[in-house]
This record gives sequence, C-alpha cells and structure tokens, in this order.
Amino acid sequence: MRPYFIYIIEIFLCSGLFLLLYRWLIVRKVNYAFCRIYLIVAMLLSVTIPVLNVPLYPAQTIYMKVPVMTQPVHTTPMIPAQETSEQAVTVTAIPKQTAPAASPVISAQKETRHMTLEQKWRLFFITVYATGLLLSLILVLHNIITVARIKRASRVTHTGMYDLAENDSISAPFTFMHTVFMGVEPDDKTRRHILSHECSHVRHRHTVEKLIMSVLRSIFWFNPFMWISEKRLEEVQEWQADHDALADGYNL
Repeated sequence: MRPYFIYIIEIFLCSGLFLLLYRWLIVRKVNYAFCRIYLIVAMLLSVTIPVLNVPLYPAQTIYMKVPVMTQPVHTTPMIPAQETSEQAVTVTAIPKQTAPAASPVISAQKETRHMTLEQKWRLFFITVYATGLLLSLILVLHNIITVARIKRASRVTHTGMYDLAENDSISAPFTFMHTVFMGVEPDDKTRRHILSHECSHVRHRHTVEKLIMSVLRSIFWFNPFMWISEKRLEEVQEWQADHDALADGYNL
C-alpha cells in the first residue's frame, strides 16, 4: 500500500506546483490558446512524472581488485582405518540444550492475521476509488446523453460552420461539439451577440478540451487540483469567447 500513497502524494505535489506556476507566470500574461494547452498538458504530466524513473546523475561503475591466493592449500591425507577384532564402540554426542523456538503455527497465524488486515484496507481503498470513478464517469455520460436528447427535441438549423438547436426549455445558451443550443431570445441583437460568443467555442473546439479534462478528472477524482484545473480551463474558454465577441464589435 505504501507505494500507492507515495504516488498519490507525488501527484498532489506535481499538480499543485503546475497550478502555482500557471497563476504566477501564465494566466493573463500569455494568449488564451497557450493557457488552454498548458492546463491539459500540465495535468497529464502531473500523473505521468511520478511514474517515470529518471536518474538525476549518471551511474558510476566501481572497480574492485580481487586478491589472488598464492599460498598452497594443505590437505590432510586420509589414514586407512586398522582392522581390529574388537567391536567398535559408537559414541553419540549429547546436543546442547537451546532455547525453545517459536511455534510455527503461532507465527503463521500472526502472519495470516497481518496480511488479512492489509488486504482489508486495500479492498476498502479500492472500493472507495472505484465508486468515485464510476460515479464521475456516469455523470459525464449522463450529461452527454442529456445534451443528445435536447438536440433531438429541438429545432435544428444546419449552417456552414455549426448547427443551431433551438428549444424553449433551454434557459442559458451553451455549446456542445459543433452544435449551439439556444432558447428564446428577446431581440435580434442579443441573438447575434450570443451566437458570436458560442461560435467561438465551436471554432476553438472547446468541447473536446472539456471532455479530455472531465475524463482525466474522473480518473483522478481524489485530487482537488484536477477540479481546480477544470474550472480554470472553463474560465479561459469563456474569456476567449468574450474576446472574440468583442472583436466582432459587440460591447461588454
């Protein structure tokens, strides 16, 4: 169990350090595309670096001199036993009394009890992790299925760059892959403003990045820095979409 805990601690340290560097050196200092790529690559590296075994220094080879034996080895000649008519007397050496050794049955029971406790803890952590992973993946899949159902129930208009799905039940506009989902808007100007914002999400393929980060966060759901990175990615994507809408001539 100890190597797993060490790996988890190293993931925390790597992902936390990458987010700290993002806050100090990257956010609001470079373009939005670099910020998006950095967040995804940084979280991938934070779970990969602890697995790698990279030596910091080259291995040194130590040569040792082995002494050579030059003195001759003397052997004791075998002396044949003399035949006698007397009967040989066998002398049996009495072994020395030693301290009684531990019973192997008791030792085996202690070892079995220790291994059983370790297996119980391992099973507990595996069950907790598998439950969190399953719930996270189910939530991601549920959101995808919900979006697909909304699209089937909407009025879909195919354009050159995106599909516009209009449904009165949609309270806030959003984008999934190449489809823009929109409800009833009060006027034409607001509608064009929203489409300018949402088309930016389609053009930069923000949904693909969200799905990658969602799967990564689901696998490592126990790491709070994964959740923070997902929020930071959504934040940068919204900033980029707002920037493109402003570039199209719409005000704040």
